[in-house]
Amino acid sequence: MSQYNSPIFIIGNPRSGTTLLRLILTSHPKITIPPETDLIVRYHKKYLTNKFLSEDNIVELISLMKDKGGISEHWGLSFEEFSAYLSDQKNITYARFCQLVYNYFTMQKGEGVSEIWGDKNNAYINYIDVLSRLYPEAYFVNIIRDGRAVLSSYKEIRPDPSKYAPKLPKDTEVISARWYSATQRAAKHLIKYAPDRHITIKYEDILLDFDRTISDICNHIGIEMDEAMHDFYILNKEKNLEPEEYMGWKGMTQKPLDKSRIDRWKNAVDEKELYVFERFCKKILLKHNYVLAFSESGKMKVNLKVVKSYSLFLKVMLIEYLKEKIRGLRCILIFTLKDMFAKQN
Repeated sequence: MSQYNSPIFIIGNPRSGTTLLRLILTSHPKITIPPETDLIVRYHKKYLTNKFLSEDNIVELISLMKDKGGISEHWGLSFEEFSAYLSDQKNITYARFCQLVYNYFTMQKGEGVSEIWGDKNNAYINYIDVLSRLYPEAYFVNIIRDGRAVLSSYKEIRPDPSKYAPKLPKDTEVISARWYSATQRAAKHLIKYAPDRHITIKYEDILLDFDRTISDICNHIGIEMDEAMHDFYILNKEKNLEPEEYMGWKGMTQKPLDKSRIDRWKNAVDEKELYVFERFCKKILLKHNYVLAFSESGKMKVNLKVVKSYSLFLKVMLIEYLKEKIRGLRCILIFTLKDMFAKQN
């Protein structure tokens, strides 16, 4: 893998184990995946049409990064030193600029430039097309978790005063629609935009067969699994790989893996909500070999409450579909303009 062109992007639904996977992978001596940020997709629309970033563009981008708390507060980046570091770089594209930010993160820690850099953000599940065009050699690791466990996690998460706390829906219909659409979208876009550069794993397999699952990821990336990956939770606690402010909803990342968490949803989710989720998401659950709690042959009784529930599910599905189409058209437009400007210059 080329350190400049081949990042790893971890994608998946919220509460599906994306942070767990980030910590495991970044524990490898050759991989660095900093605390999550949406830097790459946040500003690409503004700067992508530039063949190369001007000095003013770079100054503006650094200023924007200072205002973006995730980088300024959790990466400990010295923006002044980073600016000096960039002064030796020539012909910086937007994609290259972002990659240099990640490289400098590891250099500042005294670890040199990592062989492989990467990022994790749940929003990236919506930007596979953008990321694959910015980094044609990028590799995607898609993690899927039983949607009923995701539902349970959404319901269990407590309000947190942190400004970084996730704002997650509580309605079963909304959760099921978003899980269904995002899981389906990821599968479709990975095949379309990164057919030979992705692997899909299940959260449950990390807990049940850690070595095989993580070795599969490492083999696809082109490196060997390292023993340090077993100690991700120890390294997280010692080095604050995951910011302390996140522990209110990510506290389990400082503890060893617990297989009992796989089936916790069976006793945590209300039976009626579980039934609704399975009815709406049966197709995706079965596709990924999750066993249904309710008989497939049973029929949902139709009443006003069921009609309202299904209507809300369909409404959210429609909204997610329209968002996907708009994002797709925007991506095509931006990269078309990029190519036009590149030819003119």
